[in-house]
Amino acid sequence: MSRQSAVGSRQAVISRPLWGLGTLALAMTASSLPTVDSRLPTHDIHVTLTRMAVDSAVIVSRIRLFKDDLQLGLRKFHKLPQLDLGTSKDTDSIFAGYLAERVWVEADGVRLRGTVQASGVEADEQGQPMIWFVVEYAVGVPPKKLGIRNDLLFEMFPSQQNIVNLLHVATDRRYSLYFVPGSTKLDTVSF
Repeated sequence: MSRQSAVGSRQAVISRPLWGLGTLALAMTASSLPTVDSRLPTHDIHVTLTRMAVDSAVIVSRIRLFKDDLQLGLRKFHKLPQLDLGTSKDTDSIFAGYLAERVWVEADGVRLRGTVQASGVEADEQGQPMIWFVVEYAVGVPPKKLGIRNDLLFEMFPSQQNIVNLLHVATDRRYSLYFVPGSTKLDTVSF
């Protein structure tokens, strides 16, 4: 069952129960991942999925992207002639620089800087290579208001869509935010 409420210039959907904090932690720490066949045909959609949990003094997110899309975006952003995220030891730091420019997270009006804690590669249901990052934002005190803008890969694909599923742990309230190219406003959620 879900209830829709206006948030910023988009719609936020509040629903119960989508996923719990235990499921989020398990998904973030998965270590035995399927192998990925790089000979698969490319996908025709461009989407990222971010699951974000606001828990007292920390915000933890898991960002999942198509690996080939991210490689193209990071090559352009860092002006690299070639990049293979599967073999790079510096994947987390390469992504962190891009993340800082493309994703805004504000707690009570103060912009936060995310720290990449982990990353990995997995396959989606069709076998497409996906890459994920666990990003942590330290807030100090539980925020009353959170502003988010996710512009990942907008410079690469006009049809890019970025979805953020947000869980406020203290109240067990859930929000879904949807971002497409062209919007420059933060979506704001109050707790």
